[in-house]
Amino acid sequence: MKLREVNLKQLRVEIGVGQVNVDLTGDRKADLNVEIHAASAQANIRLPKNVGVTVDAKGGIGAVTPTA
Repeated sequence: MKLREVNLKQLRVEIGVGQVNVDLTGDRKADLNVEIHAASAQANIRLPKNVGVTVDAKGGIGAVTPTA
């Protein structure tokens, strides 16, 4: 999902099995509330630079691994 040019205020993604790639980089003018629920999936999320981010990540079957 390439959403870098989309002016969103809220995003909710649910995926059961597989992989999801979400690109939220770009020039964000306002706060963005994102919820990604991935049961047995891998979620790769790209975030904008120089923006404060709060992440609440929990691993079910797999692991949670932050990368820079």
